[in-house]
Amino acid sequence: MLKEDVRLMYDMGLDAIRLSISLSRLIPNGRGPVNPKGLQFYKNLFDELKRHGIEPHVTLYHNDLPQALEDEYRGWLGRKIINDFTAFADVCFREFGSTVKFWSTINEPNMLSLVDYGPGLIPPIVKVNSLRGYTSTEP
Repeated sequence: MLKEDVRLMYDMGLDAIRLSISLSRLIPNGRGPVNPKGLQFYKNLFDELKRHGIEPHVTLYHNDLPQALEDEYRGWLGRKIINDFTAFADVCFREFGSTVKFWSTINEPNMLSLVDYGPGLIPPIVKVNSLRGYTSTEP
């Protein structure tokens, strides 16, 4: 399927693609061991894109934080996320850095704070209110 999809992109004349690496696919619990199948999936994808002259532009986070990190310390509202996200980024740069030249850290960080963690309109649906101990300034 992957090869066919990339071939379709090539046939359409694409020379670049914007995509994200799923933290949940690469490190399922947000920390700990790297999923070898997830790692191989992205290596195969990037190799196939390069073989067809399609430049990957990769975003490290696009609304897919593992549930374990939400449960443990409220995801992006907890300071412990810094170490987990840094470890994830290190894996990505080490494993894919020779293939991927263009990186973005967080897709639409304004939306992360204004929509995800403010009114809770999209996952993780953390609504800010004083009853849960969140303040309107946390996001």
